[in-house]
Amino acid sequence: MSTRLCGLFALALLAGLAACGGGGGNSTSSSSTKSTAQSVSANGAVLPNDSTEAASVAVAAAKAAVAAGPASLTVPVSCPGGSGTARYTVTGPPATLANGALDTGETFSITFTDCKSAVGAAPVNGTMTLLVNNGPANLAVTTSATNLSVTLPLRTVTLNGSSALTQTVTTSGSDVTTSNRWTSTGIHVDSRRSTGGTSRYDLSKVDYTRNNIVAVNGTPVGSSCEGHSTLDAQLAFFS
Repeated sequence: MSTRLCGLFALALLAGLAACGGGGGNSTSSSSTKSTAQSVSANGAVLPNDSTEAASVAVAAAKAAVAAGPASLTVPVSCPGGSGTARYTVTGPPATLANGALDTGETFSITFTDCKSAVGAAPVNGTMTLLVNNGPANLAVTTSATNLSVTLPLRTVTLNGSSALTQTVTTSGSDVTTSNRWTSTGIHVDSRRSTGGTSRYDLSKVDYTRNNIVAVNGTPVGSSCEGHSTLDAQLAFFS
């Protein structure tokens, strides 16, 4: 199922899971109820946008953790969001290893425990390997996630697999827009809703961009997203 959806517009995609699938794969069992199938379809419709947000939140947590303290797998870094920790190691050019930034050519291995990049940010758990292809400005990274879990307002998204994130920041008048372009040839995603129940999907051919717009004083103005992906339900719904 290819998607070009964002926010509440994604709820329009309430067709059954029979419409989903980019090349086979398992679907819901015949015993699944209609309401469950609709719930899973709605969940899948917003999944690329939520996964893009989760990836960008995880990279933000990595940036914050690296800026907060020295690399160590034995001594955890306190995350700036007021709770949680991160443990990491880094390799790369000696000249930049200790400057507290994500620099071109560096590779980080990071384990998060309820790590928040800032007060009010979403908590991150799990492990991520992060290769910096360009940084620290106009950041471009390639990541490999292992049970990388991000708790968003309506659902918790867990990523397993490889993806890439490119981040740019532009200013127009009083507004600052941060654009996160997330791409992947294939990644596993679990989405657990705050109301209960988890849907499991494979995403492939992912190319999604999420724009977060804030005023100069830090007040959120809005967000938008665009892109496409192919979604395959592997285990559509389980508690």
